[in-house]
Amino acid sequence: MTEKKVNESKIVKIMYSFSPVVLFVLLMPFMMKDVPYHTDLMGNIDSTGNRFIMLFVMSIFSAMFYYLYSNISKKRIFISLILAVLVFLVTLFLLASVVQMENIFKGFAIYISRSYGNQMSFIVFMMLLILFITADIIPQNSIFGIRNAVTLKSKDAWSFVHTKAKPVVLGCSLANLYIFLVPNLDNFMKMLLSFATIIVAIVTVTIISLKYKSQLSK
Repeated sequence: MTEKKVNESKIVKIMYSFSPVVLFVLLMPFMMKDVPYHTDLMGNIDSTGNRFIMLFVMSIFSAMFYYLYSNISKKRIFISLILAVLVFLVTLFLLASVVQMENIFKGFAIYISRSYGNQMSFIVFMMLLILFITADIIPQNSIFGIRNAVTLKSKDAWSFVHTKAKPVVLGCSLANLYIFLVPNLDNFMKMLLSFATIIVAIVTVTIISLKYKSQLSK
């Protein structure tokens, strides 16, 4: 692996690991004064406290998360999916902090069913997150992944496009998560913004694919 690829990989891992902290900071203006610290097994919030302490705790968690993510094999898809689940659990706490749920699981179901905008932004978030997690793992295929005339032509093209697109895919995924969590966006705006992130991802992938194609023709 070249030095450039190592640096790119490090940047992506930092984005992935510390994204819950960034989202928490962006959502703080919409939060109540005290945020959930702990829930019981049924998802009921049984402890709350100052949001800045939660931010500090999440920062420590993200640092540990980065260390774990940096020291696993990319070929171990099971561990990678566990890491994705951990990010999702942190997301549930972010969500509880914003909408003041009494029961985090029940409240999540109510929140996601409240509007088509919530549903669309959450679905796009999960799809792009899964694509990001599996970008370096999934082999060339015609079912899942970035599939176009370039990526399906060779394994090298498939690997190149997926690797280069990872930061943008992650960024668009997190953007949809933020769109989903912000409580004062109306339904139409959430749908419009989610659609815009999809367009950004498609355009970026197209540019990367054309760049690879032009390199081959030289």
